[in-house]
Amino acid sequence: MRLAFFDDRHDEVYGGQENLLLLARLAADRGHDVICYTTASGRFLDSVTERALRGQVVPAPAPLLVFQRRELLRRPLGLARMIAAWLSYSLRLSRAIRSSGAELVMASSLRSCLMLWILAPWRRPKVALYAQNSIPLGAQAALGALICDRICLIGRGAAPTFPRIVRSVLARRFVVLPSGRDLARFAPVAEQASGRLPDGAVRVVTIASISPRKGIHILTDAVARVRAGGHDVRLTVVGSTIGQFSQDYLAELKRSTPGWESWIDFAGWHDDVVPFLHAADVFALASFDEGLPGVLIEAMAAGLACVTTDVGSAGELVRECGGLDVPVGDVAAFAAALERYVVSPDERLAAGTAARQRVQVQYTLEAFGERFETMMKGLVTVDHGPA
Repeated sequence: MRLAFFDDRHDEVYGGQENLLLLARLAADRGHDVICYTTASGRFLDSVTERALRGQVVPAPAPLLVFQRRELLRRPLGLARMIAAWLSYSLRLSRAIRSSGAELVMASSLRSCLMLWILAPWRRPKVALYAQNSIPLGAQAALGALICDRICLIGRGAAPTFPRIVRSVLARRFVVLPSGRDLARFAPVAEQASGRLPDGAVRVVTIASISPRKGIHILTDAVARVRAGGHDVRLTVVGSTIGQFSQDYLAELKRSTPGWESWIDFAGWHDDVVPFLHAADVFALASFDEGLPGVLIEAMAAGLACVTTDVGSAGELVRECGGLDVPVGDVAAFAAALERYVVSPDERLAAGTAARQRVQVQYTLEAFGERFETMMKGLVTVDHGPA
């Protein structure tokens, strides 16, 4: 089968892009003909090349390279320019994908999916959205649902928020497609077995883009409260800013957190997060919106105790593995959960061990590939012979 994968966030390789690239590599390994498209050169295309996949840039106009809506709307005629750019770019992108002979194109965000709207009337190639987060209610989401032949939800908790009557009409288009990881890469190292690092501090790590949606301000406030209780806790934030709004958010975080330099490490973007997981005691995710975060699976595979907000399927997975989940935006609850692991190394280690055992059952790359293959065969029904 000939498959196309498309992501417009050319300079990111976080959860959505990571899962898309994993699917592309798994599909190629199974004998499918794979090509990955994006809007500009950057981290995404670099990651395509690193995975020995074919990549192609269909250059997008400047308005489509702006990802923060607030930043775009600050500009004169920003929305009008974006719509005009979207219409013209959709035609070019669709021509490129159709000329490749692709029978299925996978997009990893609603925005990416909307750029494929011109393909919808002909249903060739088929279009599938791999929804990393809950699909918000609204005209944009309704249009995306009409464009897609399948909406693959990363977890049951990433349910779309359409009204019930719309959900019933579109129900056949939704499937659950949990992701997977190369779990052996994240196996715990010897330093973790003791439950303590040499300086005695408890290290908390989060891996997320620097944005309000990821709740970095909730996490920094929670860690500050634990430190105020007399505990030596350090926080590492692995992730970069995306655009001016994100940079302003980071600057405000620093301004509002006195003395942050002594206990927060804003480590920036790193392609390899394994060393950060192996150097940590606790993994934390304070997001306001998630599906089934790949970094949460990776942290569990590394044997880390996890604290997360109860959002999407994140809270469900953590509860299954004996971790702790708290209400979204509740700083006090997040601080209490962190403190529980800080003061009890035994409980922390037990939670990490249980988490690792749980993900080994369901979240391997092999299981991910099988789930994807089943979805593809159900969507593209033409007999292509053995893959």
